[in-house]
Amino acid sequence: MVNDVIGIEFFLNYFWSYWGNMLYLVIYLGVLLYLGRYGSKLMKQIFVWPFLILLFTVYNPLIMGPVLEVTGWADRYSRFFWILPVEILCAYTFAMLIDRRKNMSSKAVMVCLMICMALMCGGTLIKEIPDENIYKMDDYILEISELIGEEKTTERPIIICDRNVYYQIRQYDASLLMAINNEEMTMYGEKQADELVVEEQYLSQSNAGAMFVRGAEVDAELVNALLVERNADFFVRNIDYYSDEYLQSLNLSYVGEVEGYEIYRCVRE
Repeated sequence: MVNDVIGIEFFLNYFWSYWGNMLYLVIYLGVLLYLGRYGSKLMKQIFVWPFLILLFTVYNPLIMGPVLEVTGWADRYSRFFWILPVEILCAYTFAMLIDRRKNMSSKAVMVCLMICMALMCGGTLIKEIPDENIYKMDDYILEISELIGEEKTTERPIIICDRNVYYQIRQYDASLLMAINNEEMTMYGEKQADELVVEEQYLSQSNAGAMFVRGAEVDAELVNALLVERNADFFVRNIDYYSDEYLQSLNLSYVGEVEGYEIYRCVRE
């Protein structure tokens, strides 16, 4: 059974997100099967055996579930796919197939076929980007950063937010610091607020913070203490999280809102 915190759904989501168009992967696996059956010893050592080793280690949920939980690298898991020499092996195979054609007409047909396959494996070559947003990020991320920038009283404000904002806003505005660290943000994997064990909020401040950013209505005293101890300046609230009554129990002052989020100033008492 896969680890309860980082389960099989986590790995499937990263798999589909990374590969997207499965044709590329099918070609790669097909070439590996061919090399496994007909390839030379050297080609097997370079391409086949490393893939099999990776398949039973870093691509194995039974092993990597606990590893990612301990290391806190869940948000970086897709990088393990980068080490697969997919492009190199496919390019080599295509070049070899073309070179083996005996006449120019068959070579030309093979080249056209390879070009079509390459285009089918990729995404759209032209993507319309609105003039008002050249950063390729959701508009609300830019708006949150702008609103905090207008209201901040320190050069590098500290904010607390959900996972969606956490993984985007620092890419856009590096001046923002996070009250919740990466290990805490990934502590409960893909679990939602209603899947968390309520009593775990009292284990440590890290547990309380990790549960709070997932939308769990953690004991207000714990949250207020966390905001003070970590010098949080702003709280970015996902409007799908927390009741109005719960928010009133927190030391917050309303600042403004953007699509899907409300921004509060943390009041330190």
